[in-house]
Amino acid sequence: MLDDVYTTDGPDTFPVFHPAPPLTQGRLSITDDGQVLWKLRSPWRNGTEAFRFDPLVFIERLVAITPHPREHQLTYHGVFAPASSLRHLIVPRPSARAPRTHTATRPPPNTTPAPPPIAGPN
Repeated sequence: MLDDVYTTDGPDTFPVFHPAPPLTQGRLSITDDGQVLWKLRSPWRNGTEAFRFDPLVFIERLVAITPHPREHQLTYHGVFAPASSLRHLIVPRPSARAPRTHTATRPPPNTTPAPPPIAGPN
């Protein structure tokens, strides 16, 4: 079971955790009567092996758990919270770097000298 979840690129690399997404193509199907059948990875203790939804109810539930665009998925509490009075003691400050200077969007002018004119018959 762990072989499906953990993979390595070679003997000298650390294992990388690759969990399966909750709704994979193999476990989601449409029944003959038009219901959405979602098979669980393993049966629950009470014997539940799958969920059967009406298509509209299934979509409603998916929409309810889908986060809004640009919404934070992680919220910090305690001393890591943005407004904590103790945050400055825990979180390191950014390093002091020289301020960035903005350059013009145009390329720099050509500084190579122009070739001499070609002498023609006069």
